[in-house]
Amino acid sequence: MPVTLTSTGITFSDGTSQNSAATAVPYVGQKGQIFTSSGTWTAPTGVTTVGIVILAGGGGGGGTSSTHTGGGGGGAGAAGMAWLTVTPGSAYAVTVGGAGTAGNAGASGGAGGSSSFGTLITAAGGGGGLANRTSGGGGAGGTVAVPSGGLALNGQAGSQGFRANVSACCDSECSPSSYPYGRGGNGGSINAGVGVAFGWIGNGGAAGPGHSGCSQNDGNGTSGIGYGAGGGGGSRQFNNRVGGAGKSGVVILTY
Repeated sequence: MPVTLTSTGITFSDGTSQNSAATAVPYVGQKGQIFTSSGTWTAPTGVTTVGIVILAGGGGGGGTSSTHTGGGGGGAGAAGMAWLTVTPGSAYAVTVGGAGTAGNAGASGGAGGSSSFGTLITAAGGGGGLANRTSGGGGAGGTVAVPSGGLALNGQAGSQGFRANVSACCDSECSPSSYPYGRGGNGGSINAGVGVAFGWIGNGGAAGPGHSGCSQNDGNGTSGIGYGAGGGGGSRQFNNRVGGAGKSGVVILTY
């Protein structure tokens, strides 16, 4: 089986796994390290170039406390791939962006943290979704600048929270009427090209259900799935709801 990354850690080719609590673990099959939390990397003797895959944290989804509104979805963190020039024996600070917090009822979601490798590259986290929206309010996707020859993939923005009307007749003797409902936005996802290349995809969290047929549903947003994904926004018809949390980033080094 291939080496794969998941939202909880790394699964190796022999079936064993390492959870994300470790600062860094070896990347099987290559010289390098995977950082799922911040740490320090020292360039080995003779190493002047390091390959990097860097993802920032995803933003949290917004909550809602106003009738027939939705929280905006959190934006995804940026992703970048590049070769960087390093100095043998020098230590480089590796920062892994944290997950954006879920928005409580009536509160916006938190922004995802930036990920960086020394001063050579920084990927910005996704923005938090806004609360109590009748339109708009999705968190912005993170951005990244990479050296020449690298690949920059800005994060996908979260979807808007909104209020809409639906025409429905739920009684055999009634005439169709217009009912307002609120719906949260879905969280932003990581670019699929990065996910396919490394065996994982960061999918944005789903919004609360909002409206279904003749039902007006309250629902919490769900958390993002996979590194750097944004959380979904809550949907409120009559009861307060919260957003979903974003997901933290990751930094992968190979040489």
